[in-house]
Order: sequence, then structure tokens, then C-alpha cells
Amino acid sequence: MPAQDITQISYRYAKERVDTLNSQEVEGLIRESFPYSAKGVKTELRTTDQPYKKIPRFDEFWLLMEGRPDGLIAVFRPFMGGIEAEYTSAPPPTHGRRNYAAYIVSMTAGVEIVPITAVRDFREIANYRECAKGSDLWRLSKAGQGTLSAMINGTQIYGFDPNNFEVCLRTDVAYRSSSFVAALVFDILIGSGQRDFSSYLVDKESFVRSRYHHEAWTHTAQDRLEKILQEQPPEIQKAFWNALMSLREMPLKRNRLKDLLVGYVGLEKTTNFFKDLGKLLQTGSIAHVKLDPYQ
Repeated sequence: MPAQDITQISYRYAKERVDTLNSQEVEGLIRESFPYSAKGVKTELRTTDQPYKKIPRFDEFWLLMEGRPDGLIAVFRPFMGGIEAEYTSAPPPTHGRRNYAAYIVSMTAGVEIVPITAVRDFREIANYRECAKGSDLWRLSKAGQGTLSAMINGTQIYGFDPNNFEVCLRTDVAYRSSSFVAALVFDILIGSGQRDFSSYLVDKESFVRSRYHHEAWTHTAQDRLEKILQEQPPEIQKAFWNALMSLREMPLKRNRLKDLLVGYVGLEKTTNFFKDLGKLLQTGSIAHVKLDPYQ
């Protein structure tokens, strides 16, 4: 549940709707509902240094979920379908757990950076739906355990400049700079390996969210994230800052998060996360940037 003054993420539906769901209702569908349609895709992580060479990919299923209203779009990422081993410093079978751990931090703090996510297994879907052999629903039933996330309804804030062969911030998309800084700080804190800038989306209210966290706690491309943060105005969304402060001031919340994280990323990485969080809250600085909580 989002902390006070944190705007909930806007999620995508198969059709434009006025009766969209609140966070608790979306969470209920993600945790308990079953898909009635599936499309298997290979999602590419586009890097900028070698734009014409083979790039890393991972497996996803885009799903339409049952419920009221039908048609919530969700993304299922099998634990065994991570980024190919030659492109990552983290074992591919751990990517789903890292992705879920990023959601745990977002959810427990109440910062609404990462979309609502649950660990699911659709091997019993044939009991609820007809799955023709070879269809994407049938393939989903063979995929085993993975993470299911609601799909953010947003627009990428980065685009590729073909003239300079580089990714840059789009000038045709408006976003709240203080919310982008919040997303960057969140990803730096959890070492979220944001090598692909299509992870950053801006919603209809101009808040920035991030969606790819397969390499959380690996600190992949950390220097690039820090450089981007240093190029932004130092104002950070005040509600986000207050939500992080609550982790320090509310021992029950902090201890709950510690217990959950240890189970997904281990004691050492959990300990380092809380050390970095404590340093951030004490100094108000991260990546050599002095932050200014901004309303």
C-alpha cells in the first residue's frame, strides 16, 4: 500500500477503462487471478555501446487476467527465463528472486516505484482453461514458478538518437523531475542494474516508475545511474523521502523488510542495503549528490 501522498501506479488494461482498480484490488488479481490469454515474448535489453551486436534477452509472457474488470495486463517472468548467462554477473535462476526483492522494498516502504508483483506458478492453468498443445497458454503452464507483475501504463522517458547512436532523455515527454530522482535513488540503493533505460516510464500524472529489476543487488551499470542522477536537479519527491524515513523510524516495518530480503537476496546484501539506506538518511546524499526533499 502506498505511503501517504504517494500516487499509486497507473496500470494497463486491454481496453481503456474508467473503472480502473485501486492498488489493493490490483494486488488481489495479481496474487489470485488466472490469465485467459497469453503471448510469449523475448524482451531485449538494449545497450548503447554496441548497438549492432547481439544483445541480452529474457523470457516474458504478457497476460490478460480474469477479474472485475477483465483485461488487466500483467507480465509473467519465469524464474528459469532470466537474462542469458554470458551477459550478467548474477546466475539467471536468481533474476526472478531479485525482481521480487525489488518489489518487496517498494511495497514495504510504500514508495510505489516497482509495479505490484507476486510469485506465481501456472502449472495448474489447464484445470481452469483449455490450453491447446503448443499454444502460449500451454507454454505458460510449462514455465514453472516466476514473478507476475501488473503492467505499468506509461511512456518511456528515454529514446534512441540515431544520429549520435546514443540513448537520451526525450524532449517530447513531460515528467516530474523530483519523481525521476526518486526512481534513480531507489535503483541506486538496491543496485538495480538498469542497463536498459526503457525501464523508466512516466505515467499520465507525470510520475516516473521503473520496471526491470532482474539484476537488483548486482550494481550493474551503477556508474551510469549515478551520472544520470548527478545531471538532474537535486530535488527529490518529499513523499518518497518520508517513506524511506519511515523505515528508520518504524522498527516493525524495518525488521519485516529485513526478514523478507534475507530470504531473497541473502544476509550480506540485505545488511549492505540497510547500511547504504542509513547513510543516505543521515547525510541526505547519495552518489555525491546532496538531495533536497521537494514537495
